[in-house]
Amino acid sequence: FEKRIEDVGVENVVQIVTDNGTNFKAAGRLIMERYPKIFWTPCAAHCLDLMLEDIANIKEFRKPINQAKQVTTFIYRHGRLLDAMREKTGERDLVRPVATRFASAFLTLQSLYKHKGALRLLFVSEDWSRSKLAFTEAGKKTCDVLLSIQFWHAVEDCIRASQPLLVALR
Repeated sequence: FEKRIEDVGVENVVQIVTDNGTNFKAAGRLIMERYPKIFWTPCAAHCLDLMLEDIANIKEFRKPINQAKQVTTFIYRHGRLLDAMREKTGERDLVRPVATRFASAFLTLQSLYKHKGALRLLFVSEDWSRSKLAFTEAGKKTCDVLLSIQFWHAVEDCIRASQPLLVALR
C-alpha cells in the first residue's frame, strides 16, 4: 500500500478501501498511523456479504438454503428438465451468478419464490410424472421440496431477512 501511496502521491490519497480480512485491517491501521490524512475503510460489499453469510448460518435458514441448492442443482443437471423449467418460467433462469457468494444464495431463493407457481406446475405435470427422473430418489426429493408449504414459508422468511442487505448491496 505504501508503494502505491508514494507512486500516486500522499497528497492525492484520501482513503483506502480493502477487504475485511484481518491482515487488511492491520494494514489499514498502520497506514492511518503513518499517514494521518489517509483513512482506511472496509469494503461495504464485503461487509454486507459477511452479514448475509451470518444470516445464511442461522439454523432456521440453513435448511431452506440447502434445499434450494439441491433443487437448482437437480434441475440444472438434467437438460430436458431445464428446458421444461425455462419454458414454464418464460425462459428465465433460477440461478444468476453475482459478485458476492452469499448474495447468490439469497437471490436464488428470490428467483425460486418468483417462479414458485411455474415450478410447482412443472413438478405436478404429466410430463414430469411420466419421466424417469420422477422415480429417482433425487427427483422425488426435489418434487417434495417444491410442493412443501413449509419450504415456501421458510423461503419467505429468508427473503424478508436478507432483502434490506441485498438492496444495499445493489
